Amino acid sequence: MKYYQYIIESRYIVLARLKDNTNETRNENLAQNKPDNAFDSNRGKESEKRTEPAQKNIIQNDSKRRNPAASVKQKPGGSAKQNQVKTYLDKVNKFYNSELLVKLSHRLKALVLVIVAAVLFYSPFPRGLFFERETLYAELIVFGAFALFWLSKILSRDKRFLETPLDYAALLLVGVYFLAIFGAVAKREAIFEWVRYCTYFAVFLMVSELAAEFKHKIRLLWVLTASAVGVCILALDAVSGSVLAKVLNKFFEQINVRIYFGAMTDYGRLASTFQYVNALAGYLIVAFFVATGITVISRGKGSRIASSAASFLIMLVFIHTLSRGAFIVIPFVALIYLVTLPRGSRIKGLAYMLAPVLPAFLLTMKLTPYMNETEFSGAVWLLSILGAAASSLITVLLDYIVKYLESISWKAYTALATGIVAIAIAAVVVVLTVSAPLALSNYEGDKELYTLEDIHTVLEPGREYKLVFDVQADMKEDVPFAYRVEIYSRNEKNILFVETGDLLNVLSEKATDGVQKKEISFKVPTESRIVDFNFINHYPGTKATFNNASIVDASTGKIVKNLILKYKFMPQIITTRLKDLQANKSGLMRGIYYRDGLKMFSDYPLIGAGGGAWKFLFQKYQSYDYYTTQAHNFILQLGVETGIIGLLAFLAIVLALLTMFAYKYFSSKGTANKDTEGTLPQDEH
Repeated sequence: MKYYQYIIESRYIVLARLKDNTNETRNENLAQNKPDNAFDSNRGKESEKRTEPAQKNIIQNDSKRRNPAASVKQKPGGSAKQNQVKTYLDKVNKFYNSELLVKLSHRLKALVLVIVAAVLFYSPFPRGLFFERETLYAELIVFGAFALFWLSKILSRDKRFLETPLDYAALLLVGVYFLAIFGAVAKREAIFEWVRYCTYFAVFLMVSELAAEFKHKIRLLWVLTASAVGVCILALDAVSGSVLAKVLNKFFEQINVRIYFGAMTDYGRLASTFQYVNALAGYLIVAFFVATGITVISRGKGSRIASSAASFLIMLVFIHTLSRGAFIVIPFVALIYLVTLPRGSRIKGLAYMLAPVLPAFLLTMKLTPYMNETEFSGAVWLLSILGAAASSLITVLLDYIVKYLESISWKAYTALATGIVAIAIAAVVVVLTVSAPLALSNYEGDKELYTLEDIHTVLEPGREYKLVFDVQADMKEDVPFAYRVEIYSRNEKNILFVETGDLLNVLSEKATDGVQKKEISFKVPTESRIVDFNFINHYPGTKATFNNASIVDASTGKIVKNLILKYKFMPQIITTRLKDLQANKSGLMRGIYYRDGLKMFSDYPLIGAGGGAWKFLFQKYQSYDYYTTQAHNFILQLGVETGIIGLLAFLAIVLALLTMFAYKYFSSKGTANKDTEGTLPQDEH
């Protein structure tokens, strides 16, 4: 502004000097009685007359630019009113640019960030915000924060909105759910689902703008990690007498808050506050890599110790969800995690990822016997604390090892990473392949006890096979048999209705003279899906040990499959969950859901049947008498609810993420020719 005033004043001085020079020249010419070539007497007068009005116009125009209120055209008798308008506009402009509003805008943004962080922390506890009642409260809080967010933007004159391709893609998905309302089979559910996605978008937009600074991102990641740790503590509490849950339930009851922690286990599997093991497993996969990421980017030793302990606790509970789908997914997520880490952090990221995984797997065998307990058990908490301490200790040791190897040679650093990967792969192979003899015993008992181990596999229908195995059996007194082996075949109907199936052959024998090799021939029916081998011990005073079981093709004599009767380094409850999905009703049901869902999609292909349509349509399309309100497949359910347009919107989100990552990856490639330390932002704490 000062510079602008200086220019205007300079123009006044120049014009005044031109006028003075012109008058002096005209007077000299008159005194000498000479005509003026530049200005004769008449032109001098005209110029003099034109100069004064020009100066007045310049002054008036400049006044209008500096004060818009002064540009109001004056009317006779309206000067007082115009002065009032001018004064009002000056006050408004002064207030709008005051420090008070600037401070208010900053404080509103800080308040909104705190509210969003509180919602992110709170959301897993009321049953994962799956049900309508809990979701409604969270939506009201989020939309209130969203209103404050926009107020802060107005006060700070922040016009930013939809800056990245991901912003547009996310808003597109919200718009698709709104469009699906008009063709929805259930309007109320469709509106509710649209509001849910509006909530997701609001949180996404607020976090992406308000947490732009690195320190704010770290704090939000810590909020997510702390929330996951709370979920895991309640999960372990559920198999240790639910002491903490009872205290919290009583507290919420006294303050009249409708939150209740219950049904957090499912027959030896941990479900925690989500009350559904697969949902908890998916949540913990994300939480684990968030906590591991914090370990990678933290400079402070205390922060790395805390995040490593949190990673262990999350992995420990994740394993005991026994979610087969999650077990299949997590290696791919780990690969994505390692690929997306910046240069100079991948080797370190791998080491910090394995640090909590190893003690979690080792302690799983010790904790498994407590998974069905209902009374308080100090062993659960003691083992959890020891595991967290071991994970933190491994992380600290890795810090020193990595720093030492970096100071020596980059090749040594790479060799360490290669060694860690090789050890991890070897450990997985050993755990999944090394078997032990299957021992079934009621030798010291005095009552009949039916003990059965079911091993199942998929064999080609219509062919003949032989089950070959070694067995050593013993018995104290004469009973019908010391051991029994039954072979069954099950088709799809048997699996769905949990039926035994068709008995193909059976072998019952008494005590053996040492270890003996046995064979049982059988033929697989043409409609068979699964063949079950049941190894049984029943009578008191008997025992049997089975080993080296295999399936042999009867026509060729070649071994078709080797059966692992018992894993040496894996708890039985986990091996049971890892058996072939085709032999399990749950796995077969997934395939039925997918087939029925595709039928729904084909009838509502363009904009879908609206949000929440699955639970209103599945009984119309079901090919088997089941009941489920969810498709158990996000892509399928999205297609049923929003059609092809919704799937394209989701694809746009995925492509936007890939595009943004590729842009950052390749734009930073020119700044670093190899993996070096310091390319990842670091947490100061």
